[in-house]
Amino acid sequence: MRVLFVCHGNVCRSALAEYLLRDALHARGVAASAVTVSSCGLLRLDGYPMDERYVRLLAARDVDGTVHRSTPFSPALALDADLTLVFTRDQADELLGYAPAVARRTFLLDDFANLCAACVRDGDLEDVASPDDRLRAMLLAAPFKRPLLPRTQDIQDPHRQSDEVYAQVADEIAARVAVVADALAGAAAA
Repeated sequence: MRVLFVCHGNVCRSALAEYLLRDALHARGVAASAVTVSSCGLLRLDGYPMDERYVRLLAARDVDGTVHRSTPFSPALALDADLTLVFTRDQADELLGYAPAVARRTFLLDDFANLCAACVRDGDLEDVASPDDRLRAMLLAAPFKRPLLPRTQDIQDPHRQSDEVYAQVADEIAARVAVVADALAGAAAA
């Protein structure tokens, strides 16, 4: 399975989410070969490092973010992904303008975390073992569950904002990534 995070520059939100999800899945016993996690940016910046504040946050979790370099978005990246996660409605609209075929498997991170929580709560994933099959089950359930989910929230861009905003955004992303990791890992997390 391939998970792709997309934001504007791929130096803050999507980069952080990529490293957090990869680490969370590993901590839950999911093999790196089972789920590939990557990220890119709609601004098409190439080769920029992750924001230092998020490199430090990851280092505090024993995750090395210094190797990250921004990757420009291309429709091929989205078409190759089984799940694409963005942070704002505007990003979803822009991405789908470039790659409309991925609409069914593109979500705001907040929306997908809510879907994951609902599928786990409702027992939709009880007898589903692999991350691929768990994702497939959630994507099939999405049209029926989404109208009942909490209203989706954008996760703001912390770039060039205060340390407090960076921390708040990191907390929002980490909380949602943990929900996604739990749902994708399933039995591996037990």
